[in-house]
Amino acid sequence: MKTLNLKLATLPTFLALALTISANSNLHGRPISIAQATSLSGYVEIMSPDGILFPIRQPMQLGSHSGMKTRLNSHVDIKFSKYIAARLGPESLLTYLNGIQDMQLHSGVVLLKVSAKSKAAILSVRSITATVKGATIMASCMDRQFQIIVLQGSILMSTNEATPRVCQLDEGQMLYFDDRSPGLPEPTPVNLELLMRTSGLARDFL
Repeated sequence: MKTLNLKLATLPTFLALALTISANSNLHGRPISIAQATSLSGYVEIMSPDGILFPIRQPMQLGSHSGMKTRLNSHVDIKFSKYIAARLGPESLLTYLNGIQDMQLHSGVVLLKVSAKSKAAILSVRSITATVKGATIMASCMDRQFQIIVLQGSILMSTNEATPRVCQLDEGQMLYFDDRSPGLPEPTPVNLELLMRTSGLARDFL
């Protein structure tokens, strides 16, 4: 697999401001009323807008709820719209209080698939934001370390700073990041064939 040597760039002021607002608005907004949990396994909880967790035991409309949490050996498939789907892995917490423009992975792992026909989804993982459109990604987060792998398509990565630094992450590339490190590291190649063969979570998601 060919590894691309991507150069980091500085966004224009107006675009940097837009990304910063999207990445950091997390308290007040409009939940995704049409979202639904289409399948689940194990112990899964939904989060109300005020942060209270309630267990669910079967597929359901998520209504005004603003997040989902899974426990050990659990997962849930979420359909946000006709063109956007996610799968939350074990011991994970995903919030989406402002809809697809402000999704945040707080812990665990999530698969996110966004059609090219959809508006871009904004997923924040700690101090990094991924803009996803026409792509499928796997993001994981543990303590202050996280990684994002592009399974299909390409995405834009940016730091959550006043003047974000950005890079493009292409199919078969991974960005591994430590929250204590400055800037963005260079992407590294991933063996997607091996990943899809060995990951039970990702195997039938594409």
